[in-house]
Amino acid sequence: MAGPDLTAMHEVMFKDATSCNSQFFFFSADDTIEWGHAFDLGTSTTGHDPAYKMSSFVLLREIPVAGKQVKLQQ
Repeated sequence: MAGPDLTAMHEVMFKDATSCNSQFFFFSADDTIEWGHAFDLGTSTTGHDPAYKMSSFVLLREIPVAGKQVKLQQ
């Protein structure tokens, strides 16, 4: 079985990631998207070539709001 072509998505994400100093990759999805699909899309960055420089991947439970700080619970 073939999955979706994520090439264009990774081109944009990789470009954005190279301009950022963070080692963390935060991602989320709209409530209408199943969390498993969001997780698969986000973690697909781990197998990207060339490799992303991020080392920690975080699936956010709540959809972030632009300009607002993301709070994490440990």
